[in-house]
Amino acid sequence: MFVELVTRHLFTVFNTIEGLFWLTLAAVFLLVARRRRQNTRLAIAAGLLFATFGLSDFVEIHTGGWYKPWWLLAWKASNVIGLATVYVAYRRRASGSSTETSRDN
Repeated sequence: MFVELVTRHLFTVFNTIEGLFWLTLAAVFLLVARRRRQNTRLAIAAGLLFATFGLSDFVEIHTGGWYKPWWLLAWKASNVIGLATVYVAYRRRASGSSTETSRDN
């Protein structure tokens, strides 16, 4: 019983810290999007994805795991896919593969 209680407490603390980390990272990306002229849309997309990923950690506290219920797993997976897509788009632009360099990209 004691070990179960400690484990649950650590799970809650870890997920709270993790959620706050992702929300902080989201805020950084959204602030960068306001101040920079390049990759504005990508920074906004990354910021929103990190924010929703962070919120999913708070939901995870109440469900007991990232894989249950199924929709939480789908939520987290869609965030990871979205972040990977943003990263690939950023790398393509950084390497000069894209011909568009306007502020809204």
